[in-house]
Amino acid sequence: MKRTLAAWLVGAAIASASLAAPAAAAPADGSIRGRVFRAPDRVPSADVLITVSPAGPGAHSRGDGSFVIPSLPPGRYTLRFERTGFAAREIAVDLGPGERASVEVLLEPARPVLHEEITVTAERDLESAFESPAAVSTLAAGDLARAWPRTAPEMLPEAPGVWLQKTNHGGGSPFVRGLTGNQVLTLVDGIRLNNSTYRYGPNQYANTVDPYSLDRIEVLRGSGATLYGSDAVGGVINFLTPAPELSAQGTALDGAAAAKWAGRGQEATGRLDLRLRTPWMGLAGGLSLRSFGDLRAGGGLGVESPSGYDERAGNLKGVFRLGADVLLTAAFQSVRQPEVPAYDQVAQRGYARCVFSPQARTLAYARLISFSANPLWREIEATVSWQRSLEGREKQANGSEVLVSERDRVTTVGLQFQVRGAPRDSWSLTTGVEIYSDLVRSAARETDLAAGSVLEKRGLYPDGARAFNLAVYHVQGFEAGRLELKGGLRFNLVRVRTRDELFGDTDIAPAALVGHVSALYRVSGRLHAVLNVSRSFRAPNVNDLSSFGAFDYGIEVPSPDLKPEYGTTLETGIKSRGDRFGWALYLYRTWLRDLIVRVESTYLGSPTYGGDRVYRKVNADRAYIRGVEAELQGAIGRRWRTALDLAYAFGQNISGDEPLRRIPPLNGRARLEYDAGSGFGLAAEWDFAARQDRLSSGDIADHRIPAGGTPGWHVFNLTARWSRRRVQWSAGLANVFNTAYRTHGSGIDGPGLHVWAGLCWGFSAL
Repeated sequence: MKRTLAAWLVGAAIASASLAAPAAAAPADGSIRGRVFRAPDRVPSADVLITVSPAGPGAHSRGDGSFVIPSLPPGRYTLRFERTGFAAREIAVDLGPGERASVEVLLEPARPVLHEEITVTAERDLESAFESPAAVSTLAAGDLARAWPRTAPEMLPEAPGVWLQKTNHGGGSPFVRGLTGNQVLTLVDGIRLNNSTYRYGPNQYANTVDPYSLDRIEVLRGSGATLYGSDAVGGVINFLTPAPELSAQGTALDGAAAAKWAGRGQEATGRLDLRLRTPWMGLAGGLSLRSFGDLRAGGGLGVESPSGYDERAGNLKGVFRLGADVLLTAAFQSVRQPEVPAYDQVAQRGYARCVFSPQARTLAYARLISFSANPLWREIEATVSWQRSLEGREKQANGSEVLVSERDRVTTVGLQFQVRGAPRDSWSLTTGVEIYSDLVRSAARETDLAAGSVLEKRGLYPDGARAFNLAVYHVQGFEAGRLELKGGLRFNLVRVRTRDELFGDTDIAPAALVGHVSALYRVSGRLHAVLNVSRSFRAPNVNDLSSFGAFDYGIEVPSPDLKPEYGTTLETGIKSRGDRFGWALYLYRTWLRDLIVRVESTYLGSPTYGGDRVYRKVNADRAYIRGVEAELQGAIGRRWRTALDLAYAFGQNISGDEPLRRIPPLNGRARLEYDAGSGFGLAAEWDFAARQDRLSSGDIADHRIPAGGTPGWHVFNLTARWSRRRVQWSAGLANVFNTAYRTHGSGIDGPGLHVWAGLCWGFSAL
């Protein structure tokens, strides 16, 4: 498959040189220019997808709402304007020879049905979800405002096909198509959150994303390695923050203040946002202060302590118009949780104290975008980023006077460069380069509290470990009548170097060549069929190669000779978009090989260390996961809306002849909303999961999974909302029947019956 796909892409690239040159030299017949505004305040709207019928090059609006569609021959055209959260609008334009037509469009807010969303993650460019062959779902700003999520991870299960494991109350590890941890790639504004210490299996890193800083969350299921690289085996999750807006004229300053409260001391949140708009600059920033009490579980389980923690977060983002066709975006984000308890370690594993202290992340980046009329480089984008994650851990066993403290800091510098072009109306090109460089500082100490002595030790990783990631990718898309084909290749080189006096040095440089082919067939204007074949990989990182420390059921020692894991996914689906309803059904199968798994080992000749079994990692297993995902959204009459999704995955470890570890059970969600008018609405939600008793040997050894498997559960929630002018109010009754439940693999139970309320007040200063 690699040779065939490579030949096809190389041949197409050669053809582009001859085909595109005459097109670039030909004089433009005419063009359509304009600006897009949002109602009701006529603020210029960026990132609006504009498609042209009959087939034209299309465009998307810039930071000031402007757009240009060049090189159109004379004729009558229909322009369609789409943006998630707004009703799509179409206008007709008659274009004469050499004419430069001008239009102005006002978009009205609306909650779209399924497949009316616009996605940027599927193709690293704006695209209609319905026109994408990928299985992609979006949680829009309206969904976030409605749900008032406690954390960003806890919002993710509202996306079809996503399951959430929670080792602790301050964590949340998303599963996509049966995989989690470093087998699912997480992005923030398109920048990798996964770094060289991103853990195998469930982790808590997504909890360092402030939900109040987000505009939307996009989930790409089953593909993404060609465009995004290592770790995108199960899929890609992209947390996207809002783009600041420019003003049509003059200066505007406004903002919003929000507060949320959850009963019985479970949550107190305050948030302040400010936005400044001028014709050449837009700024938006906010601060969040949050406090979460110990979780109160359903049934008779009561308070699970210690589990509560505090959080403070801030973000600032600016868009600057440097010229008619150049935009600069600069952003800063910071989240810090000073002390997050690991409840399961205290309640089940014999620790008097076990906390993440602190759990923090800081990200800064600058992104420059240049627009051009040249068909080969219509958009050039360059991003430079700096990110630092900080994870401290403190552990003290029951009856022990020794406090173990560990601290890992990962500093990542990134550079992304991408060019998008369209030599023909039915031919698109995307080419890019990515570079990421990690520096890991790791330290540990043991403090004897009785004697007051301190012993410095090797950290979880060798101090000063480095990782380097270089990738080049190229993707092409073609349309021929009802059929659209897309394909691409990515070459990725990873190098990991450690200097370890205790276990010896490591220096590996694995490379991978992966690709994908996708097809979308338009059965009709409302029904599309898709077929995708993709190849993915996960390069071993610093965590895989050099960890020396405790995990769920033992002690891990370094494994310096690992190679990448690989996955191959075959996916087929059908999706429909109607005036009131949208639905989709996907079937998939993923073959996995060279999986990195833990096997029993020794340390200093002994099979145990500190009373725990010793393990190391090896490339040992082959496995497969097959599953089905179904989703439905739509409107019933003028007042009612409904949504339903269902996901099932079956995983089998072929090498071990047993179930694959941590596979979620059959699960789903149903929601019914009623709009009473005058800004008032009600909603009822039913979340459910079947029993999961297909357990691997690792599941059986996991203290977080009950003997015999995790019981199934049903949870019902009620919410009410009201909005008027600048005030929005929401309230809810969560877990109405006070059900005791735990999501499969979690170390803490779900919250019991409680009341919550949120209030948001918008204000204008200028």
